[in-house]
Amino acid sequence: IMQDDITDYFEVRPQILSINSKFGYANINIATNLNWNVEYNSDWFVLNKTQGVNSANVIVIVSENLTNNDRSSEIRVFNDTSFEVNNLTDLVRLQNILVDLKDK
Repeated sequence: IMQDDITDYFEVRPQILSINSKFGYANINIATNLNWNVEYNSDWFVLNKTQGVNSANVIVIVSENLTNNDRSSEIRVFNDTSFEVNNLTDLVRLQNILVDLKDK
């Protein structure tokens, strides 16, 4: 039995996530056939999941902004599967998402 080589893919959309409300939610789409992890350092939103295998939607749940200040943070979505290309090992594929909350 012969199998075709499966090409690994890893894509995250959107790259910039804007939420135009005092609180609410938004989706991040991770399209991949690999393991993935999400890291963030924020106290004004949470994610419904921070790791997985294969494609998934991650929900960003934003808390109410009790100040008049705009808020901004970064979410790191990455896969740590090693792969070898021309005898060089690439350990991490990383995509950053900028999350902006602009209160009206």
